[in-house]
Amino acid sequence: MNTATAVAANPRVLIIDGLPWRFAQFPDGLAAAGWSVSEAGPDIWAGGGPATRAALGDRPSHLVGISKGASLAAYHAAQTPELALSLTLIAPLILRPVCRRYTSDLFAHPDAATLPDHPPDDIRAAALRLTLAAINDDYIEDLLPQIQCPTLAVFGGDDRLASPQGPPRYKELIPNCTLAFVYDAGHAVAADRPHALLRLVTDFLRRRETFIVSDRSAVINP
Repeated sequence: MNTATAVAANPRVLIIDGLPWRFAQFPDGLAAAGWSVSEAGPDIWAGGGPATRAALGDRPSHLVGISKGASLAAYHAAQTPELALSLTLIAPLILRPVCRRYTSDLFAHPDAATLPDHPPDDIRAAALRLTLAAINDDYIEDLLPQIQCPTLAVFGGDDRLASPQGPPRYKELIPNCTLAFVYDAGHAVAADRPHALLRLVTDFLRRRETFIVSDRSAVINP
């Protein structure tokens, strides 16, 4: 089987995670469903532009950006449309207004979050870093109308970092965008509702252009 045939038969899902922790159920679930999964974390920005481009590679991929990582996924989809098979933005922080609740937790149920190495003060500090980082994404916002691939924008119904005015703007600015909300999930959707998120994203990856959830807007319930 040549390379082109192999890629077409097993396209890559590239997850760019902007959160400081890896919530394994989501990426591992995608891999278990048969997708070829690659992951990049917050350190993808450390080496600057060339290092970031090298990490992304030149293989056509389904791009999945989580939190701050959604900014890089959206940028990659807009700048290299030939490499973006689809785009999934999970709790993106690209658009303003962003709520400046510096002490907000990232989870719908902080007491149930399993982060033994990160006490509550560290979680609040992470929320602060994410909120501050989102301030510099105006140039990404200008690129959103250039995104050509099918796009899914997912938000936790209890996300305390994104304001209610933010999510509808993704659907307005990205030409082929479906908007979905995951019930009982905060900003860290993959931690609060991993199985619901996995079902939603897997369905989108399989159907793309034919993916419809209640007239292109929905709340994903238990």
